[in-house]
Amino acid sequence: MSNEQSRLTYGGRVAIVTGAGAGLGRSHALLLASRGAKVVVNDLGGSRHGDGKSSAAADAVVAEIKTAGGEAVANYDSVEDGAKIVQCALDTWKRIDIVVNNAGILRDTSFQKMSQDDWDLIYKVHVLGGFRVTHAAWNHMRDAGYGRIVFTASAAGIYGNFGQANYAMAKLGLVGLSNTLALEGKKKNVLVNTIAPIAGSRLTETVLPKELLDALKPEFVSPLVAWLCHESCEETGGLFEVGGGFMGKLRWERSEGATFKLGKELAPEAVQREWGKIAGFAKTTHPTDITQSMAPILANINSKSKGGNEFIDVDAALGYEFPPQTSSYDERDVALYALGVGAAHDPLDPKDLPLVYEFSGDGFRVLPSFGVVPPLNVYFKMAKEGQTAPGLNYGFDRVLHGEQYLEIRRPLPTHAKLTHKAKIKDIFDKGKNALVVTATSTLDETGEELFYNETTTFVRGAGGRSQARRGHRGEDRRQPGAPVPPERRLEPAPRRPEFRQELRVQEAHLARALHVRFCHAAHHQGVSRRGPEPLQEHQGSLRGHRIPWGNHPYRDVEGRRRQDRLPLQGRRARRDRDLERGRRSLQGGSQGSRQAHANGRDDRTGRRASPRRAEGRRRAERGLE
Repeated sequence: MSNEQSRLTYGGRVAIVTGAGAGLGRSHALLLASRGAKVVVNDLGGSRHGDGKSSAAADAVVAEIKTAGGEAVANYDSVEDGAKIVQCALDTWKRIDIVVNNAGILRDTSFQKMSQDDWDLIYKVHVLGGFRVTHAAWNHMRDAGYGRIVFTASAAGIYGNFGQANYAMAKLGLVGLSNTLALEGKKKNVLVNTIAPIAGSRLTETVLPKELLDALKPEFVSPLVAWLCHESCEETGGLFEVGGGFMGKLRWERSEGATFKLGKELAPEAVQREWGKIAGFAKTTHPTDITQSMAPILANINSKSKGGNEFIDVDAALGYEFPPQTSSYDERDVALYALGVGAAHDPLDPKDLPLVYEFSGDGFRVLPSFGVVPPLNVYFKMAKEGQTAPGLNYGFDRVLHGEQYLEIRRPLPTHAKLTHKAKIKDIFDKGKNALVVTATSTLDETGEELFYNETTTFVRGAGGRSQARRGHRGEDRRQPGAPVPPERRLEPAPRRPEFRQELRVQEAHLARALHVRFCHAAHHQGVSRRGPEPLQEHQGSLRGHRIPWGNHPYRDVEGRRRQDRLPLQGRRARRDRDLERGRRSLQGGSQGSRQAHANGRDDRTGRRASPRRAEGRRRAERGLE
């Protein structure tokens, strides 16, 4: 295709360009006329502030067009008299095809200094003038089945600009007008668009530096206007920034936002919690019309809330799947767990040794119930890192551990690297409290499921409004509109425990079982039983127990209630004092005193002697013997 054949022309088309006496309007009129359009050059001839009137500007542009061989006619009416401008085109050429609303003035001042006249005059020229010219031409275009309309907005209207509150109001108002006319005119082939130009003109010469004004020539804006006015252009409802050689279309972008289910109270605190989603643009949508804009609202109206309150949002939390988490365990973890639940309480019983000692002759085995430990460790790790399901807004101060359900798929290995996939399976109302059930599937390194857990968390004070209470015989006495619907109440499970065993584990038994393990470990690993090395690794798991080694007296591992115990130095001094008193009382006492000592009694008070004092007497007896 030759350049002559691809050249866009406007032969036979009649165009109105308002404010065409200078700047952008003049450039638009000259370009359209040079491509064959017949142009009505409208300009009131006033100043940039809207004062005065003159025909000189419009006449000069018309003369320039005619000199170049084009057709044009001058019009000196205000855009507030838009019907007269359109009638001029109809009287001259009997039709109207293109309207370029370009006329505008400035009355810049800060808002506190702005007068009513400043506001009204800007509105009349930009908004009212644009309306009246377009409205006068609208029906003629619809009847003809063809029309192209361009409004002129501004970046000040899109983004705001200091000292231009009136101007910004008017320019963004034109964008709304253009968007609506684009919808109404599309069926009749009347297409409407808006430009937001930046160019050197009498309106910007007091705002921009001269060097920038020289570079921002109006001739870099007019080609976009000419294309939007061409019969082959099918664009409508567009908003374009243009200037200095740049052209780009704008669109609306909206954050993904947050949805609050209807049917429950919405408080400012809920908005505060979701502000990151409401105001953040990590995830966005781009609605192009009012239907897409209302889509999330309509979807929320048509969905029923599952309930909740400030602690638990059931709609947000229920069904949430956590990102996969990884963990691992080894033989040490397995053995310590077995010891903790009472295995090897009789250290001489060989049947429990495989559960606590990895070098057992019968092989090392894992208690099946150990399957609850890795997921719980992962839960605590996630909580420490601040990872939680959306809608669960309570802390550990409200949490109690409820039922723990475990399914073992196959015998557990003595060590493994695991992947945990968890989700919030269910949430139940329990009157003033609530139950949150977390289901976790645990996979091994091959991706095969190893065990499955359901952890029920009892959350105090999260079951509804404070005035909600449960009546007798399962009656729900909550007031209408309570956060959690009554159908989500959890009734007692209709089953009995499948297995129950009560085992009282004496502290001494656990201590001796652990001592047996350390002795075996020392034998195989070359660790001295007289030193504290093996013990230090397990202080965190065996706090509060007394563990003997070698011939040393009992020493205490750091206790849970440390503040109730003597410092180490004080305990040693007390021990040495009691041992010395035992020796003295035995060496200097009578036969009756010795008999009392033998019975473990203090000869002075008749009360039972302290263990350390009795130990001192026994040592003294061995020395005397």
